[in-house]
Amino acid sequence: LKGATMAGAAIAAGLTAALGAAVAKANEYQKALSNVTTLTNQSTSETVAMSKALLQLDPALGSTTDLTNGLYQAISAGAETTEQAMQITKDSAMFAKAALTDTATAVDVLTTASNAYGSDVVSSEHAANVFFTTIREGKVTGEELASTIGQSIPLFASLNVPLEELSAGLATMTKQGVNSANATTQLNAIMNSFLKPSGEMSEALARMGYESGAAFIEAEGLSGAMEFLQGETQGSADKLAGLLPNTRALRGAMALSGQGAEIFAETMEAMGDTTGTVEEAFAKQEKTFETFQNSAGQLQIVVGNIGKSFVDEWAKGASQATCLLYTSDAA
Repeated sequence: LKGATMAGAAIAAGLTAALGAAVAKANEYQKALSNVTTLTNQSTSETVAMSKALLQLDPALGSTTDLTNGLYQAISAGAETTEQAMQITKDSAMFAKAALTDTATAVDVLTTASNAYGSDVVSSEHAANVFFTTIREGKVTGEELASTIGQSIPLFASLNVPLEELSAGLATMTKQGVNSANATTQLNAIMNSFLKPSGEMSEALARMGYESGAAFIEAEGLSGAMEFLQGETQGSADKLAGLLPNTRALRGAMALSGQGAEIFAETMEAMGDTTGTVEEAFAKQEKTFETFQNSAGQLQIVVGNIGKSFVDEWAKGASQATCLLYTSDAA
């Protein structure tokens, strides 16, 4: 009898501990969900539906709380509907797993691209595929790309230079040993050298029939700019320096010339069809112990919410009973 009592006590203690952990997990999730609701004007039923959708996401994408935090960022970044925000979150989480970064970082860089180019031109899924191709073709990590390419996206988008060309330029430079921060600086300098051309550059552009460097870039892009520079200089570093007196622009152009031009062309070819690249990489990493942990975490949240509701109701009942007791004693 004593042994059975001890065993029962151990089981009860284990269940209590498990329930406590589940309630803690549920509390963490509910706090993240509450943050999301502060950004929306959803009804209670819509919030419940959103919560259900979050709990049903593939556990391989990450923990439910992390995904909820990603959803918050997606809405903050300008997602117009909950459905759009959910899609951005899923695309970002998948990219994060494939690129070995985190969901928050992924949401930031993908929405930067979508917002600059317009989501109808560059969706979060498309941006993810282009960026993953950049990582695969270049020598840059997901963290490095996410922390640097945003310095170039607004400028390139404003000149209608495709995201693929910017990304191919970054991949080409990093593949040759230029770090991603310097690469984006040099790519920006190339664009600015056309926006504010030197005398020699202005004359060369005029011979091509362009009144301004901006008009040329909008029509020809980065690829056209490099072909133009190659045609004007025929590989002469001195002539290139005359067209690009800015040292950073000159270094960037040299990295995209010669052998770099071949790498750039190959990378642009890879950028021609990036569809499914992130999904393919994600599939290779999907069946991991982390996925099991996230599945368990989803179950904990569900159980924790049930347990929390029970505890809350019990506490409410106990509080009411206490009030009644004091009222009775006072009488």
